Amino acid sequence: MKLDIFTEIQKARASWGDDHEQDVIEESLAQARLADELGYECWWQVEHHGATEFSYSSAPELLLTAISQQTSRLRLGHSGVLAPFKVNHPIRVAERAATLDRLS
Repeated sequence: MKLDIFTEIQKARASWGDDHEQDVIEESLAQARLADELGYECWWQVEHHGATEFSYSSAPELLLTAISQQTSRLRLGHSGVLAPFKVNHPIRVAERAATLDRLS
């Protein structure tokens, strides 16, 4: 059986500390390394903007690139790209995905 991880990278406001943004990113990278070690197939990263407890994944391509540099076999998936022109121009979405592909 193949198992994937789908993550929104969220943290309840009640548990925020002074460096909660950095903590969330470091925790996500550690979770991805563990998923790789445990044999998970793919890490799916969603994109969120403007939601206080869910907006840690506003640049999923950057996080996926970092994960690709810290794991050896975990596949990466970009789930839920926001492509309206006011959020992300479709050409930039394609360019970032292509760059992620080359870096990973």
